[in-house]
Amino acid sequence: MALGCDVRVADRNAVLGLPEVGLGLVPGAGGTQRLPRLTGVPVALELAVSARRVKAEEALSFGIYRRHQRRRPAR
Repeated sequence: MALGCDVRVADRNAVLGLPEVGLGLVPGAGGTQRLPRLTGVPVALELAVSARRVKAEEALSFGIYRRHQRRRPAR
């Protein structure tokens, strides 16, 4: 769902991916259309068929999100 947002921010410890693929399902919420627009076809294809999860640094380099945000302690 985050792929459809104009502004995407992630924690430095985030792990991102298309978990539906691990269950044998086609990614929902437009993941197969939106991910290639952000990352390019080769990266999107790899993530969409392998169910591989990527850490925040790698996702940032792919263009999945724009910047890190530090987690703030709960008040």
